[in-house]
Amino acid sequence: MPGYQLVLKPVWPVRAGSADIAEKEQQAFDTAIGYLLQRIRGLFGDKTHGGRFLPVAEVPMEGSVQVDYDDPEQTIQATKSLRATVTYWADDNEFVG
Repeated sequence: MPGYQLVLKPVWPVRAGSADIAEKEQQAFDTAIGYLLQRIRGLFGDKTHGGRFLPVAEVPMEGSVQVDYDDPEQTIQATKSLRATVTYWADDNEFVG
């Protein structure tokens, strides 16, 4: 069965300001990542974009989505943003090769 690794790279712009603003922006980014994970995991059986976009064919085992946050001290200074990498796999059991 063909499998595909999907890599998403969310970016959250950060306004310049105090540490308090950076903390609020980190919380907002964490919330957005949470929504992204909900969207990825989605509803079982619905393979449309309206329902989910995790697997092409099957729901993976729990914990198969990996989120790695970039170092905020570096990304805020260099790019005025918070960044992460979200990685997961999709299997296509409907592929006919």
